[in-house]
Amino acid sequence: MGTAGQRRHGTTKQIPLEQFEQVERAALRPLPPVPFELVTWQQVKLHRDCHIVFDNAYYSAPCRYVGETLWVRATAKSVEIYREFERLVIHTRAAHPGERVTLLTHLPPEKVAGLTLTPSACLERAHAIGPATGEVIVQLLNERPVDRLRAVHRLLARAEKDDPARLERACARALAYADVSVRTIENMLKTGIADLAASEAAEPAPDWPRPRYAREADDLVPAHLKG
Repeated sequence: MGTAGQRRHGTTKQIPLEQFEQVERAALRPLPPVPFELVTWQQVKLHRDCHIVFDNAYYSAPCRYVGETLWVRATAKSVEIYREFERLVIHTRAAHPGERVTLLTHLPPEKVAGLTLTPSACLERAHAIGPATGEVIVQLLNERPVDRLRAVHRLLARAEKDDPARLERACARALAYADVSVRTIENMLKTGIADLAASEAAEPAPDWPRPRYAREADDLVPAHLKG
């Protein structure tokens, strides 16, 4: 700069540094307060799980647009999703590939229930239905809470859509017969056993006489093995 800036230009016959100080410096504007950001635009598809894929990460958008082609405007810090000229959402950009950035409001209600599923939430719902249901869910979750959480949620959701009183009767019957399992209770609801009177649910199993062999045990043992 010191050498070239002081050398007279061959075409303009001007000294560059003098030209800058006398003419160009006054025309310069201050830098903007916010640094310029590089922006990437890309077309993407909203998949059935209500997420688009951008730069190997996953970002949610409203479920009503599943199957449509949307636009992504991405910077170093954010990912914006547009439908035509309407901005649907702004996400913080994922920190690493494979990360899922999700707003629960974008998902169908039935999917949200599964994602927010916890043992305490299931127990609260069960106790609200009735004491027998509460006791059954306590027993199920005390044994294998992780394995049985989704089955318990399915059972509660089905009963709440149908009639919670039927689930309460089925659970009371399951407790009376000491057969507390999700499959047993679902079968009661399916076959109608849950609709029996509440008093019948507490009845013990009848004490039928135990069957005996038609022949005595000694008759089944060969003679050379006796004595």
